[in-house]
Amino acid sequence: MNYKSLTAKTVSLIIIACIILLHGCAKEKDINLIIESCDEISSVFSFFHELESDGNYVISSFEENGCYVFELSTGTSVGLPDDCVEIFEIDDTQINIVFDKGITLSIPYGHLIQLKYSHNPSGYTPLSGALELVSSIDGTLELTIHHISDSTKNLIQRFDHPAGTHTYPVLGLFFDHENIIEANFIANSDTLERIKIIESTSKRPDYLPSIKVTKKDMDKMEPGMNMISYRAKWDPTVAFIIDNDGLVRWLLDYQGHPELTSMNFDVGIERLQNGNLYFGNWPSQNLYEIDMVGNIVDQWSIPGFEFHHNIQEKENGNFLVTANKFGSQHEGGLWAIEDFILEVDRHNNSILHVLDLKESLDEHRRTMGTDEFSGVIDWIHVNAVIEDPSDNTIIISSRFQGIIKLDYDNNVKWILSPQKGWTENRRGQALDQYFLQPLDASGNAINDPDILMGYENHEEFEWPWFQHAPFLHENGNLFVFDNGDRRNFAVDQRYSRAVEYKIDEENKTVQQVWTYGKERESGMYSRIVSDVDHLPTFNNILVSPGSRVLNSGGEYGGKIIEVHYDTKEVVFECELNAQGIVFHRVERMSLYPE
Repeated sequence: MNYKSLTAKTVSLIIIACIILLHGCAKEKDINLIIESCDEISSVFSFFHELESDGNYVISSFEENGCYVFELSTGTSVGLPDDCVEIFEIDDTQINIVFDKGITLSIPYGHLIQLKYSHNPSGYTPLSGALELVSSIDGTLELTIHHISDSTKNLIQRFDHPAGTHTYPVLGLFFDHENIIEANFIANSDTLERIKIIESTSKRPDYLPSIKVTKKDMDKMEPGMNMISYRAKWDPTVAFIIDNDGLVRWLLDYQGHPELTSMNFDVGIERLQNGNLYFGNWPSQNLYEIDMVGNIVDQWSIPGFEFHHNIQEKENGNFLVTANKFGSQHEGGLWAIEDFILEVDRHNNSILHVLDLKESLDEHRRTMGTDEFSGVIDWIHVNAVIEDPSDNTIIISSRFQGIIKLDYDNNVKWILSPQKGWTENRRGQALDQYFLQPLDASGNAINDPDILMGYENHEEFEWPWFQHAPFLHENGNLFVFDNGDRRNFAVDQRYSRAVEYKIDEENKTVQQVWTYGKERESGMYSRIVSDVDHLPTFNNILVSPGSRVLNSGGEYGGKIIEVHYDTKEVVFECELNAQGIVFHRVERMSLYPE
């Protein structure tokens, strides 16, 4: 809003004032009078109400020659005859005028401040709102969301506010509760405006899982809340955030949205470097950026391809995307799916790189299994892609072929997988030359053929089986969630692990340096989906098995486990009970972007 210009309505009021018979002060100072007669007090109220509605305000005021003069932010001045006024008072922020019969008008003075709250403005985040702040000066907006039961857990968020009109998200309300929201505008250490909002919210949706926090040591936990990309509900899939008590504090549900009412984000939603959220929509060509109140901020398309599973932001802001290519054929004649990697330039919505994994890997290897249905073959089933910025390469996780590192020219750098069944790619390159040699804890080569092939485990080394969610630790090591499905080509090894591998690319070796989960057996076993992340504040690892995990009381669902890296002490654990896949990914994050 331009505070230096008059709107049509304000101009009309000024013109009306101009044609009124001028009072003495107006004649001498060329000031427009608001009213001619003291019988027209209602016009004074209308004038100042319209002035404020248009974003204008009184800069200063003084009495001169029988008039109270008001200098406006529009650059003009207006006058009010003093014989219509019984009391005229000015303080630092307000002018109070008392007319005949005790009628009182209060006018903001010196600067303009307006606060306006709207609940769930997009219609898709029922525990969120937006606060519009209009001010003529810089300051700080302080929001307080009162906790449902414990004032020591009130959520406080501050925003730097430059003069003008800006809208801020209000996050962290509770379901089925009269939420109390306090908003303060502070400038020069003074609270200049304060509002209190009471917002009644709807009941918690029945489709959300039951949630039970079984362990919580706040002094040892990573700050933040947990975002769950929930898969037990479809059409659309939804995402929600829980606090450390297991209470839902944010929900994204695009039911009824003209474009996303059947959304399936597959692996899930994550946060961009700019603080917004992003995801792909399967099965479609569309990728999305949204804000925390559910508004679509930007979107991109991948024509000729279809998104599946994972989209990952690179350090330079581009996206790595796992994709299907329409019409891409396996050598057996079937449509091959889930075997392309794209790099998308999100600034100009162009595809920079296309990697067809049938060219670089062995599309005929079925050692770990494959899926065929209705003229389609899923021979690799890529479920994740990440970048390695240290050498400008990518790492993919695939259900049926293991973990592979490639460059952007689609050349294999190494293969981390049981070594059984590999032959050559379409280029005629033998793929065994890219195997990583496993080492024991002392750095000695493990050469037992049964271990190399995957039939047996070494006490200090195991291959990953049907793994998910790779990430590179700041120390350069590779973490994955090792699901353990069909471990050692059998069905009796029912445990999952978070595992860390140290890879020496020059010598093509791999060493298992940390693992957690095997000891928990079925209490952490998830044969599909699941996540692992590093939490830096206390050097914790967030391990999140996401499907058919045995929970307390014989129920099944997913778990969120925060464990200390060095001691393996569990500092937080939460059970989410629901049928089928509960989630692919869980992210520890601040509710408000940092």
